[in-house]
Amino acid sequence: MPSAPGPAPTLPRRSALGPALLYACFGALWILLSDRAVNWLFRDPDLILLASTFKGWFFVAVTAALLYWLLRLHMAPLPAAPPLTAPLRRLPLALLSLLSITIAVLVALTVWQGLREERDKASAQLVAIAESKAREIWTWHTERLSDAAWAGKTPLLREQWLRWRTSGDLQAGRALQASLDGFVSEAVFPRMEVVDAQGRKLLDSGQPDLLPARPQDAPIVDPTLHLAVLRALTLGQPMRAGPWRDAGGTMRLAFVAPVAGDSAHPATLVLHIDPPDYLHPALTDWPLPQKSAEAFLFRQDGNQLTFLSDLRHRRDAALRLQLPMAGGTQLSLQALRGDTPPGVLIEGLDYRDVPSYGVAQRIGDTEWWLLAKQDRAELLHHALVRSAWMVLAGALALLALGGALYLHNERLRLQDSTRELDELRRIERALSESEAQYRLLAENSSDVVWLYDLEQGRYLYASPSVQKLFGYSPEEVGGLTFADLMPPDIATAALERIRARCAALAAGDESLRTTLVETINIRKDGSRVQVEGISTLLTDEDSGRITRLMGVTRDITQRKKDQAQLLQLSQAIEQSPASVIITDLDARIEYVNHAFELTSGYTRREVLGQNPRMLRSDRTPPEVFASLWFTLSAGQTWHGEMINRHKNGRDYVQSMNVAPVRDAQGQITHYLAVQLDLTAQKDAEDKAHQLAWFNPLTALPNRHRLLIDIQEVLQAHARTAEHCALLLLNLDRFQTVNDALGHSAGDRLLQRVG
Repeated sequence: MPSAPGPAPTLPRRSALGPALLYACFGALWILLSDRAVNWLFRDPDLILLASTFKGWFFVAVTAALLYWLLRLHMAPLPAAPPLTAPLRRLPLALLSLLSITIAVLVALTVWQGLREERDKASAQLVAIAESKAREIWTWHTERLSDAAWAGKTPLLREQWLRWRTSGDLQAGRALQASLDGFVSEAVFPRMEVVDAQGRKLLDSGQPDLLPARPQDAPIVDPTLHLAVLRALTLGQPMRAGPWRDAGGTMRLAFVAPVAGDSAHPATLVLHIDPPDYLHPALTDWPLPQKSAEAFLFRQDGNQLTFLSDLRHRRDAALRLQLPMAGGTQLSLQALRGDTPPGVLIEGLDYRDVPSYGVAQRIGDTEWWLLAKQDRAELLHHALVRSAWMVLAGALALLALGGALYLHNERLRLQDSTRELDELRRIERALSESEAQYRLLAENSSDVVWLYDLEQGRYLYASPSVQKLFGYSPEEVGGLTFADLMPPDIATAALERIRARCAALAAGDESLRTTLVETINIRKDGSRVQVEGISTLLTDEDSGRITRLMGVTRDITQRKKDQAQLLQLSQAIEQSPASVIITDLDARIEYVNHAFELTSGYTRREVLGQNPRMLRSDRTPPEVFASLWFTLSAGQTWHGEMINRHKNGRDYVQSMNVAPVRDAQGQITHYLAVQLDLTAQKDAEDKAHQLAWFNPLTALPNRHRLLIDIQEVLQAHARTAEHCALLLLNLDRFQTVNDALGHSAGDRLLQRVG
């Protein structure tokens, strides 16, 4: 027999001071030494926080063991507890082992997922930063070209330049120098020069006294700048020069615009800008607090990669540091070789041969590339810190699991006596919640939920949305019938369908228990509304008879309007005189209209699933297709002309508009091409050009064209100081041929001579 329970054991009063002093000494010594050790071993705030957490947990474990030992040492032994039954004595060790393995696997998966998330997060950040900086630099580049074009087209500069070079008027040269100084004070360019086609620097805003008496005495500019000057004069548009390093090692970048390029004294306006002051700050401004992150510019020079900006760990690397293109695994080399497409995370080595992650983007249509990178070690550092927290959480979960399973036996004592009561309460609560959920759905649905009594011929229930749809309150609907909410003919037909459904269901046909119909209802104010209703026949559980009809009704007026509008648009496209092609994102044709069949000669069945390149002829320049896909890749609309080939082999000219089609979320889903046949128009233009500039009999240039050609030849030879000659041929006694043989013979003679 177990002994009767006695008074609760207590710790002797005289021994309480000893354990308290021992615990206080241990706690004070632990705090003093552990804090100093953490501050001495770690510098990173995340690691300090993690170590402090480990330190606190270890302190709790040690002090708990110490308190347990002291209590066991000083407390009187407790009376033995009554034994438990056999099921209560068994500890579910198998369950404990299974849950421990599960927690360990979950912790491992969480650590792996943390590493993956950190990598994906770094990838998203690098992609966003690379795109932002590439767009910023391209915008800056475009604005500088626009500034150069505007300055080069200034009429005042052209007038002053030609006056100085033509007449040698030094006053005009000084006025041009003053104009350059004025432009410098108002623009972002710190210095401007005037360089002629021979590469001679005739004016410099930074050297007001440079003005030479003779152009031959002017200094020659750097070869890189001279090449850009020649290209700008040849193409007649602004160009970028560099970046390059001059003879003094200074990094230079300039934008060149032609001035008076069509005159006898062509020249260029050179606008200098210092990359370290104007371009490189955009690269060093990093929006996130990474310690190893940086962005830099580079390009390909032959079989070498050249860095165009300074690096975080190589301050003087711009145009000095180069890497061979072949063989290396550096991030920038992988981008230039095309191993990884632009805008995709690259994994490899940086210029220091340190493992890193990066994203490369091309700067517009230039040869520049931008790389945003981050050391892999920094990313793994954050991931490992997070992983340590996951390990701590897993350890805590295992500890909690052990405690929970230890208390499992005590909970079983109460569960045996309260299980049935709890089950009844759970069932009652589930039924109540289920009823509340169904009522919540019915009361808040935008569709009308209703219940109709087939025996009494009236509505039993309607949800509150009936007020908005029909104008009746739920209470008013309670006494209405089908005839009150439908036109007479429709109500009669509805009752006939219900009787037919009931007969079919009674015969065992379950297919008509639930049906969907579109019909017309009448509102309270007498107006009509198109609705869609789904109804289900309900059977009485006791008698087995069909007694009620439950349904849901919704307004489909707007849907009908949308369908009619869609049909109208479809007919308009099908009957349009312009060819219409719709393709998917892989350029596979999904739709063509009738005008396309008439223009191309192909039937709709022949082109569905094909690529529009089947219409391509060899006469369309490749740059037209490059411009098309570049514009579409940017999400913009492209307009241009193409020469396509008919099914029978003839070529025809088309004006095309190709635009991306987006869904409600703004994502591109298809491409739409609208084409107009310009063949007849082009033929008419060619014929008009032939009649305007060439003799219709001999096909030789006419008098107006001859005079223009002679003027251009004379101007060209005037610039080069070369001689030219004009040969005149005269046909003597030509009138005799006409008189003797007729005008047709004279025409053939002129054609043969021509």
